[in-house]
Amino acid sequence: MNTDDKLNRARHILKNLPKAKQVPRSRHKLPSYLRYLRESVLGMTQSDFWSMFGIPGGTGAKYETTAAPDVQSRKISEAKLAAVMQALNLEWEFNSELGYFSEDGTVFHPTTKGVEVLYAVTASELTAEDIKLFGELVRHLRAK
Repeated sequence: MNTDDKLNRARHILKNLPKAKQVPRSRHKLPSYLRYLRESVLGMTQSDFWSMFGIPGGTGAKYETTAAPDVQSRKISEAKLAAVMQALNLEWEFNSELGYFSEDGTVFHPTTKGVEVLYAVTASELTAEDIKLFGELVRHLRAK
């Protein structure tokens, strides 16, 4: 199957899966998202997926592996990641009402409400551990 056929097949699969097309804005979540997209959604091998975008399979494999010891060895340029998004018609995930990440996913910009929440949390003297536990509580309540 040539590259155009692979891309058309991938676009066809993604067309009816709007949630799968939502790319996380956090740069740290991109590798695991792309691995999920490639394996679970598209059912493609690393070499098939990454070769569609002119990225060697080894580079793509290192990028997907968040446990790689050498972070520098798994960099993929912003331009190539943008090409992946454009070729597959992917979209950035919806912004939170507390804030949003910049287009490149590197800077978080809090909204007015986000700033208010930050002030409230700071004033309450909650620790990072308290906030983490609160997040777990919310996650468990939503699961019920």
